[in-house]
Amino acid sequence: MDYVHVKESLSTRFMDNEGELLAFLTAKGGSGSTFLASNLGYTLAAAGKKVLLVDLNLFFGDMAANVTDRKPASSILDIARQGDRLDAALLQSSVLTARENLHVLAAPMLPYHTEVLTPAILQKIIELARSQYDFVILDVGRTLDATTIKALDMADRIYLILQLSLPAIQNVKRIATVLEGLGYPQAKLNVVVNRYEKNGAIRLDELERVTQTKVARTVPANYEAVMASINQGVPLPMLFPRDAVSRALQEWATDLSPVTVKPRKKTWLASLTGSL
Repeated sequence: MDYVHVKESLSTRFMDNEGELLAFLTAKGGSGSTFLASNLGYTLAAAGKKVLLVDLNLFFGDMAANVTDRKPASSILDIARQGDRLDAALLQSSVLTARENLHVLAAPMLPYHTEVLTPAILQKIIELARSQYDFVILDVGRTLDATTIKALDMADRIYLILQLSLPAIQNVKRIATVLEGLGYPQAKLNVVVNRYEKNGAIRLDELERVTQTKVARTVPANYEAVMASINQGVPLPMLFPRDAVSRALQEWATDLSPVTVKPRKKTWLASLTGSL
């Protein structure tokens, strides 16, 4: 199929679709934000949703490595350099197919000329991606520059990821204040406690009291399973589907995209007897 036919096919396929845009922001380095974003994307894809992971950590991004051992052939900077011809065919040729239904728009191997990814270009990329995917998941990292602010502006939900430590809690308070100053509604910010332990030194209610924000969800700790997933480049729910972290990711994905269960049809015998 030639480029023109590919372009027409892709452009009309999702004309009425607008995928949900989720942005992951870390309160402190090492919080596991990239891992959660990547593995949530895999979980949604495994449920039949078409998902794009977008790595906006231009200096140290490794989203792709969390879900596949394949190496990206191009990056978000490569597509940004071609912003004047951005279309669905170009996007498709620029993403890495990590798993079924799961694509990655990767960070560059070497962060040269990052200035090509302007807020305007990023907006065009995101708008196009939302027309092609059910979910677009952004790994924003910690940098709040003009480009990442544009991503947060466009996001339907922002997930602020932290571990329960005093430095991280202080950062949550600062970030929440900044986002409030940007005019974001409170419902847009979702605080997620990663590696949560019920008997830890800091309680959830203390976090909520200090930061004046509600905890949206928690993800339990399992260092060994998570590291095995990262080191093998295999999503955790695929490697250890019964693990507590995998179950938390499944609940998260179900909350985002509920599965509608159709009523079971009555058998002919049940119809005759009036039983279920």
